[in-house]
Amino acid sequence: MKILSTFLVTMTFFLLVYGGATFLANRKSPEWKKKICLLHKQIDELNQLKKGYLLRALTHQNQADRLQFQQDELLTAKRHSILAEENRKIVQRLEEDILELESDKEKILKENKFFR
Repeated sequence: MKILSTFLVTMTFFLLVYGGATFLANRKSPEWKKKICLLHKQIDELNQLKKGYLLRALTHQNQADRLQFQQDELLTAKRHSILAEENRKIVQRLEEDILELESDKEKILKENKFFR
């Protein structure tokens, strides 16, 4: 009888430990953490887009600066200058979107009392 009792106690202990570990491993992260991860991913994607458009703007501006002194290339220089300005406007809009997403991220962190 003593062996059966010891066996049951030991078995119960291991089931509780295994069940608790399984519960902790399968526990889902809170919804706000998922939102933070999504916002972080979106911010990274927008930063990559911003870098691309900024590079295009610089390339077009360099072309415009180089061509503006060549008599036959004035229209091409003007076109490059316009394209550079359009790309800078896109960069500005992307920066505004990034700031808005970062503001949302900070708001969620503060609401959930998670300070950096």
